[in-house]
Amino acid sequence: MNLTEIRKWENARNCQRPKEKQENQSLDFTFMSYTALAQKYLETMPYLYYNCNEENLKWPDRKQRLFNQFKMSNADIVCLQEVEADYYYNTYLSYFQSQGYDGVFKQKTQGKVDGCATFFKKCKFSLKEDHSLEMQKKRNKYP
Repeated sequence: MNLTEIRKWENARNCQRPKEKQENQSLDFTFMSYTALAQKYLETMPYLYYNCNEENLKWPDRKQRLFNQFKMSNADIVCLQEVEADYYYNTYLSYFQSQGYDGVFKQKTQGKVDGCATFFKKCKFSLKEDHSLEMQKKRNKYP
């Protein structure tokens, strides 16, 4: 089974733009959002993935399938969730740079090993500013 048989892609081309913005102000680009699944979570919480073939969860094979997915999508912007910091700097960034992208990464707080990575094609976009947001759970005022 190939990836196109198990993925349902949604095309946003039929969206209507507000009339006041229809005057040659369009920028066509493709966008992909994907949960990469941090390898650390896979290895420390295997009970969450009991229905998965163990061989499919090993990093070398998963990495190749992920990279094939990214290449097949050929998206102009790729946003990834659950990317481990080490994997971002040692694997994802070099892969995307070799494909003509640049990227930024924001690690989660509170001791989490993963975060979000955003990659964009340098031929279409350039990074002007990068602002990080800190996200925390709000504590209940009442015990």
